[in-house]
Amino acid sequence: MEQVLKEFASLNRIPRPSKHEEAVAEYLVERSKELGYHGVRDHANNVIIEVPATLGYEDAPFVIVQAHSDMVCVSEDPDYDPLSDPIITVNDGKTLRAKNSSLGADDGIGVAMILAMLQTGAPHGPLRVIFTADEESGMSGAMGLEDKYTEGDYLINLDWEEEGSLCIGCAGSLAVTYEKLCHFQKVEGLGYEISLSGLRGGHSGVEIVEHRPNAIAVIGRFLKQLVEEQVDFSLVSVDGGQAHNVICPDGKAILVVERPSEERFMECFRKFLSHFESEFGDSEKEFLFVCKEMEELSQGYSKEDSEAIALFLGQCPQGVISMSRALEGFVELSNNLGVISSDENGVKMEVLYRANDSGQMKDLAGQTARLAESYGWTAVVESENPSWPSKLPSAILDLAEKIYRRQTGKEVRVESIHAGLECGYFAGKNPKLDILSMGPTITDAHSVREALDLNTLKPTMDLFLELLASLR
Repeated sequence: MEQVLKEFASLNRIPRPSKHEEAVAEYLVERSKELGYHGVRDHANNVIIEVPATLGYEDAPFVIVQAHSDMVCVSEDPDYDPLSDPIITVNDGKTLRAKNSSLGADDGIGVAMILAMLQTGAPHGPLRVIFTADEESGMSGAMGLEDKYTEGDYLINLDWEEEGSLCIGCAGSLAVTYEKLCHFQKVEGLGYEISLSGLRGGHSGVEIVEHRPNAIAVIGRFLKQLVEEQVDFSLVSVDGGQAHNVICPDGKAILVVERPSEERFMECFRKFLSHFESEFGDSEKEFLFVCKEMEELSQGYSKEDSEAIALFLGQCPQGVISMSRALEGFVELSNNLGVISSDENGVKMEVLYRANDSGQMKDLAGQTARLAESYGWTAVVESENPSWPSKLPSAILDLAEKIYRRQTGKEVRVESIHAGLECGYFAGKNPKLDILSMGPTITDAHSVREALDLNTLKPTMDLFLELLASLR
């Protein structure tokens, strides 16, 4: 597995946050040339490499192997710049992590596995390697991929995050931006900063089922409580989050409390903090929920606008909305308050909805939009990604199950996921594709705790290589 880790290390020297894949696309084109192939870069920064069949496999079915080149870049280091700084990895022999940032194994390890595969000399039929761009922030790479590149018989996607499991379906998603326009005016009172940090956060599709608290939602509930307790305040700012598909781990609100309300404000905070500790103290071991006085502040939103912001945030749905009645433990519908930002002109929030049923997803987004509009917010749909419906029977799944059983002596789990995968776009462009997603175990993706389980890399690579050799 040394070659996989070597390719991953090289990849991690190139900054590749979503929407900024130009450098990594150029790298992958050059790397393909070094390996003796001709990679091309399309208008969406996807990289496509046509790989001839090995000797004796010329008549084998045509297989597409695919991973995405971008990553969610998050860090606890205020000096870390995702547009220029490399990922520094730490290998303890069991896991691979990053120092002060997300690791990028989602999905850099899939890219590295494919590059390593091209150097093994392992047999395979005609292949098309596709490294898609912008998977984490809208899937515009897969969306913009020319249909001709999806022609083939099978697709192996390497963006799955659990060894011993194979994925055969995924949820669709809907990204919506909510915005409240308001302007600063003169305000009077004592300034306070409410900050919540150290939450576990995590992937809004994978970890959403664990009901992890979301900092935006928590702060919203607290602001709503202030309104209900008739605390007179003006918001100055409310900010938090790192990406729309990350469960928000930290956030803060700055507000000015009118002088007659100061005591009631502090009592509200103490009461809310006590309730939060009772609800999440056992699962969130490292959180800090702090209220501190600020220097005198003279500008903020009006009391009416502040209340409208608080009431929407405090009532906005967050997390698991419904569970599947057919599949035990499977999330059917969810949404995630991903990022909130503010300035002197108002507040903006990015929300991501997920569901296998697009109708349910749009209904929830519509209900939330109507709630937002009742408080003077506007809602704009930014993007929609299709689901990948499970298609059984599946020849590639049957083959993978047999290979895994023979290689490990264990049965592989077959799952559908509540998160999104680009397979939905490939299935839509070529309904005849037989699709499977696989990968080594990655924990806490989209967070600074992201880790690759090194012991799962070899069995995943073994399965990948033998599966390619058996598709004939």
